[in-house]
Amino acid sequence: MSDSRARTASTRTSLQDEAPPGSGVAMMDFGLDPSRSSRGEIIGVRVAMAISGLVAIVLGIIVFGQPAATLAVVAVLFGL
Repeated sequence: MSDSRARTASTRTSLQDEAPPGSGVAMMDFGLDPSRSSRGEIIGVRVAMAISGLVAIVLGIIVFGQPAATLAVVAVLFGL
């Protein structure tokens, strides 16, 4: 094992050991292990990512095409 991998592994272990049980601090791992996921779960994640990407592109086009309206909406949302 290389030195950087060992350092990363030891850092990860020390971070997990940092919060004692019952301290109210939750350590969560948001990694997705494809070998432990069903085909339907993987397809669901892919579809969700594709939809969010398409929504981001559409919103980007709207913002680029209507900057004054976008500024007005942002001002209303943030109370400016």
